[in-house]
Amino acid sequence: MTLTLNSSAEEKEIDVAWGRSYLYLLLSRAIRYPDAGLVASLKEPALTFFEGTFDLLAAGAREALRPALDSLRAAVTDLDLAQLQSDHRRVFGHIESSLCPPYETRYDTRHLFQQTQQLADIAGFYRAFSLDISEGAHERPDHLAIELEFLHFVCFKEAYALKHHGPEQVELCRDAEAKFLTDHLLRWAPSFAKRLQGAAGSGFYKQLGALMAAFLSTEAARWGCDPAEEAALQPVEFTPEGCNFSCGLGAQGVEDLIGQR
Repeated sequence: MTLTLNSSAEEKEIDVAWGRSYLYLLLSRAIRYPDAGLVASLKEPALTFFEGTFDLLAAGAREALRPALDSLRAAVTDLDLAQLQSDHRRVFGHIESSLCPPYETRYDTRHLFQQTQQLADIAGFYRAFSLDISEGAHERPDHLAIELEFLHFVCFKEAYALKHHGPEQVELCRDAEAKFLTDHLLRWAPSFAKRLQGAAGSGFYKQLGALMAAFLSTEAARWGCDPAEEAALQPVEFTPEGCNFSCGLGAQGVEDLIGQR
């Protein structure tokens, strides 16, 4: 059997998929309640590694994201865990923020049936990749950290498929990314990112919101989508059957939020 190296174009596609995967993972980790692991991942040498993966993205995406990345880097220069945790509680509250709730079904969901339908559709995406919410997460499938981690996982699988499998597996991953972004994340997360910047006022979470908004804009352009930047926020009037609001993500490790069945 003769082995052939991937072409430079194929290698670039792998790099872009890997860079996007890591950015989704960073955002997923950063939106959760902060712990020492998050602080370590935002400082040297981990931040240098992140910037290396950032450089794997397509040129247009790098140019669009560079100002937000530079601002985030400045915000973490003297990052203190206690202050970061205090800022997180101020912005997000102890149970759920009224300014920028991190749940998809708090945006543009008019009635109980629609919310239940959305949750079922999100869970269906996870099951299609043999994923379930970890019991230890105590969270709904529409939490932003979980949706972001799902896209991290699918982008990573795309990179692996480009390297080791054929076009069919690559297209399966790309189709899932485009549909999940169009049907879910891009319908509300840009609005969340804008609200996060306003609620934070300054510091790490404001810059995180700016980076998230910029990245989602590049993702929308990648797939030819129109992100909904002004999704209406609905009041909390109901709790879907079987959903647990008791704990939140807390300090749960992001790799444990979604586990393979």
